[in-house]
Amino acid sequence: MDREVFCYSFLTAVILTCVFGCVGNGRIIWLLGFHIKKNTFSTYILHLAVADLGTVAFLTLSLIVYFFQKPSFFVLYTFFLGTCMASLGFLTVISMERCASVLFPRWYQHHRPKRLSTRLSFLIWALAGMFCGLEVFAYVAYGVWENRIVAVIIVVDFWVLPSLVTICTFVLLVGLCCQYENHPPGNLNTVIILMLLFFLIFGGPWIVMNSLNLFHGPLLVLAFFHLFFSVNSSIKLIFYYLVGRQRKCHTTEPLLIKLQRVFQDEGNATEGRELMRMNLTPEEICSIQTA
Repeated sequence: MDREVFCYSFLTAVILTCVFGCVGNGRIIWLLGFHIKKNTFSTYILHLAVADLGTVAFLTLSLIVYFFQKPSFFVLYTFFLGTCMASLGFLTVISMERCASVLFPRWYQHHRPKRLSTRLSFLIWALAGMFCGLEVFAYVAYGVWENRIVAVIIVVDFWVLPSLVTICTFVLLVGLCCQYENHPPGNLNTVIILMLLFFLIFGGPWIVMNSLNLFHGPLLVLAFFHLFFSVNSSIKLIFYYLVGRQRKCHTTEPLLIKLQRVFQDEGNATEGRELMRMNLTPEEICSIQTA
């Protein structure tokens, strides 16, 4: 009995973490969607926030329905898997594009196709929606949840994409370390590295659970893995806040300013470093950068 209570306490912690993730990702979507100028990576981050919002929302609904042992749990959990696929897709694209921009900056600057981020975002959502829709149709029409569509999702979502993210994270870390003396990593690189590392740390156990098809394992283990994954989908707002702030600026500056600082262009980042070399007060530097 105590073990069951402990398991449900873990599931309650997952729900509370997901509620925090809904609020945080909703805030990111509002600011990036309506108040910050779009660029390559802010577009990806915006779609990633939408995918993370769907992930924590559907996970919350799935667990609430699971408490009441309703059959619709499988449909909601399928939507959860679909948004997970989208989130992993955006993390993969972000890591690959950032590797290209760091390792081959001139090629990336002059030969990258325009509107590539918009097209890739549409493709990721289309694939995730297609797999999710087919799976829901199979369950509603035939009452079958574990089928070939699930097998395809497991291979793509829990083997191919995490492997690409792992490789790109390693390559990006090596590339940034090699260039550290001449080109210290900016705010955007720092945020992306944190997102990728936390995904591997907190999302990794859940990925392993799904790749090995351990859905029918002990409830405590399942709750523990989902708690870690919910943290991974809910913590990104903290990254933007910590990386985007400046110690010499006022601590109560709006989150919008911190996000603008994270996603500012490389030219603005260079300008910021030049301002630091001038004989200006911290207040003057902050006012210039946030103007």
